[in-house]
Amino acid sequence: MIDATTRKYAFFVCHHKSGQIYRDDIFRPIHVGAATASRELADCVRDDTGENISQKNASFCELTALYWMWKNVDAQYYGLFHYRRLLNFKRLHSRTLHFHDFSSKQLEELGWNDSAISAICGKYDIVTSPRWNVHPVGLNRMIMTNYEFYAREHHIGDLDIVLELVKEQSPDVYPYVLRYVHGKQCTFANIAVMRKDYFEQYASWLFPILFAAEQKIDTSSYDPHQKRVFGFLSERLCGAYIDYLQATQNARVTQLGVAFGAFAKPVTDGALVLNTIAEQVARAQELLIAERVHVTFAIDNNYAPHCGAAIASLIGAIHPRQPLTIHILHDDSLSEKNQLRLASLTRETAATVEFVDVDSRSLEIFPDNRAHISRATYFRLMLHKLLPETVEKTIYIDADVILADNICKIWLDLDDRFAAACADEGGVLQSRRLGLPITHSYFNAGVCVFNLKKLRGIDADALYLTAYLDNKALITLQDQDILNIAFRNSALELPLRWNANARLYRWNDLDYRYSEEEAQAAALKPGLIHFTDSSKPWHSHCQHPLAPLYWQWRQTTPWARRGVQNIRLFSVRAMIDRILSAGRRLEQDFRPYLKALKLRFQEKQRR
Repeated sequence: MIDATTRKYAFFVCHHKSGQIYRDDIFRPIHVGAATASRELADCVRDDTGENISQKNASFCELTALYWMWKNVDAQYYGLFHYRRLLNFKRLHSRTLHFHDFSSKQLEELGWNDSAISAICGKYDIVTSPRWNVHPVGLNRMIMTNYEFYAREHHIGDLDIVLELVKEQSPDVYPYVLRYVHGKQCTFANIAVMRKDYFEQYASWLFPILFAAEQKIDTSSYDPHQKRVFGFLSERLCGAYIDYLQATQNARVTQLGVAFGAFAKPVTDGALVLNTIAEQVARAQELLIAERVHVTFAIDNNYAPHCGAAIASLIGAIHPRQPLTIHILHDDSLSEKNQLRLASLTRETAATVEFVDVDSRSLEIFPDNRAHISRATYFRLMLHKLLPETVEKTIYIDADVILADNICKIWLDLDDRFAAACADEGGVLQSRRLGLPITHSYFNAGVCVFNLKKLRGIDADALYLTAYLDNKALITLQDQDILNIAFRNSALELPLRWNANARLYRWNDLDYRYSEEEAQAAALKPGLIHFTDSSKPWHSHCQHPLAPLYWQWRQTTPWARRGVQNIRLFSVRAMIDRILSAGRRLEQDFRPYLKALKLRFQEKQRR
């Protein structure tokens, strides 16, 4: 044993990259895959010391830490966690919480102390994360068995090999594994705390099976995600073995909630960024390109004021003589008055506005499942037909944005690519939900340079329709999902600053593809601010630090009277609307009871 002293708790938190690290007498950070890492992580135990399988980390994931603990540490209780996923020792059977630091307040709230942990371990021998319903990410309605999910997400033949090995080597455990694999719940990420005797039994059972499977499974053609095969397989084996221990040895088992960490500190100093933007816009106006640039918005009447603010900021960040055509796709709700207002924004500039009335009946087949997004979002699927043939590309922009730099900087040559766009704020999970290849970066379609020439050279309507129909059950983000499926591996990735999403300015606990450095750079010097999600700058409760920039530009539009001066009035009106709405809901809720009372009163009168 490397750690010769018997410890009460040996809780190891897996790290594989630089970031916030917490260490005390109970929790110890461990660098997983240290044997193959390019640099050492400070303050971490290395999993390549003593007896170890550190070099297998690419396929065994956190199990290299589990193996190291088994072979090199002596303790009464063993625990395995991830730097962004730890158990909440204050709440039995709860689900999730989020944390951003390791402050004394946070440690107390989540029970990361001897007293809270001892209280749990005094009652239970094994503690796990919750058993979640098994379903693709973001599709809670699509419950499936562990076997079905593994077949969808990974190579099912690998699981079949493991099942056969369990049947041969551990016939007494096999029924529990089979039941678990064909059940519809699972504990993910191999997070657990076990009493020493149960931990040693589990490790002694698990690793011989996985090592035998390693000899039978060929991963040479697997991408980096699928090469994590033994980590994925062990997730299905862990819960099954715990069921076996509970049934045959009366192990006391419970579940705790998971605390998810989001450590990339968001940019919240709005004043600093606003000053940077002001200087940036002044310099941006110096750029002039000879080619006419085409920009497209898609709106209904409700979004006319917000589109006005977006256009004002767009015009304000380009050269006064820049040839520019702004195409506004709209349905029949856009009033003539609002069209005139929008057109007036380009007076005394080289820009023009063209309105395109869209017959959206052909789009009714597509889902309308996002409450804060109108059906006008689907108009971008018709760009190749709606804009003139002479327009070979266009920059599509959502109307809930403000430009902070010259849009001409992304007037790119797309070559043979369908589009260019920025990585989404939760793109890793979205790609996984749709089953997209790991080589494709799931993009946010709110800012997208479309290659109309290429789209006209194929049957784009069929491309979009097939993308939807073949993945209908998986679509949650409407046309953005459809575009990512249709354009997979054929989209150029733009620098993140050209679609600075709202989660750059608040804690983001989603899995994203861009780096923390990219996020910080984009937030501090955005080229375009995109007010993603349901909280918009025109809402009184919006906490976005750059919301004042929206009002600054809206003040220069014909909708100025509804702007900054009237925010307080707008807030009062919004509050009154909420009160009235709540009153109507109460009336609806109590209507059956009132009706019943009225009938009883009438019956009493008749008597």
